[in-house]
Amino acid sequence: MTATESADAKKNTTNTEKNTAANTPVDPETITVDWSKSPESMTVPELQAAILAKLAGNGPVDAQMKKTVTDNIWHDSLVNWLKSFR
Repeated sequence: MTATESADAKKNTTNTEKNTAANTPVDPETITVDWSKSPESMTVPELQAAILAKLAGNGPVDAQMKKTVTDNIWHDSLVNWLKSFR
C-alpha cells in the first residue's frame, strides 16, 4: 500500500465515522425543548421533541405517531409541522 492509498483509506474511514455519528438518530424523548427558541432556530431533534410534546398535550402518543415524527428528518417540514399547532 502506498502512502497515498493509506491516506485515502484513512480519509474514507474518517468520513464514514462522521456520517455515522451525524446520522445516528437521537431519541426526542431525551431532549429538553427550549420553548424560548423560534422553531427555525431549533435543531431537528429539538423540533421532533417539541412536536411529540405538542401531540402528547392533545392525548396519548402511540408508537406509530412517534415513528412518524422520528422518521421525519427534514428541518423545514418539522418547522411547518410545529407551527401548525399554534
